[in-house]
Amino acid sequence: MMQFIPTILLVATAAAAISDLSTGRISNWLSYSLAALAFVLYAAQGPIPAVIALLVMIGVLAASLPLFAFGLLRGGDVKMIVACSALVSYHYFWQFILYTMFAGGLLALFVAWRSGTLRQSVQSAGSALHPLLIGVVPRSLPFTTAKIPYGVAIFGGAALTALAMTTIPALRL
Repeated sequence: MMQFIPTILLVATAAAAISDLSTGRISNWLSYSLAALAFVLYAAQGPIPAVIALLVMIGVLAASLPLFAFGLLRGGDVKMIVACSALVSYHYFWQFILYTMFAGGLLALFVAWRSGTLRQSVQSAGSALHPLLIGVVPRSLPFTTAKIPYGVAIFGGAALTALAMTTIPALRL
């Protein structure tokens, strides 16, 4: 059953991307059912893989909550990232998160370019980064005001992770 994880990952994240593009949100039922499926798959292997999958979910959720609190990610995005991380478990969850962040950065640049705010967004990112480098936390992060359909970035991260899991082992980190 574990050989189907890349396929499940791609199908679920494609559904999330389509949902995010069409409605602007990722459904809770998709994230929750994916998390439950991941837990059941690993529980079928024994208690230790199940506990590891649960710990991955808890760790990724804890790391994602500040991003949600600062408004950088929406709730559905966080839940989908947690569920996908549980599905790929400890073997690939770092890879999934890094690839998703990379895809999210590219998507943010594309959205800023499409909305005509690329120059302003890059300048705002620089003005927010400078205080961080000297140890001051900015009160707000003035990036592009256009909504970014992060479900697309999650799908991009999932696609690269699925490739690393199956056909292109050179993508493994």
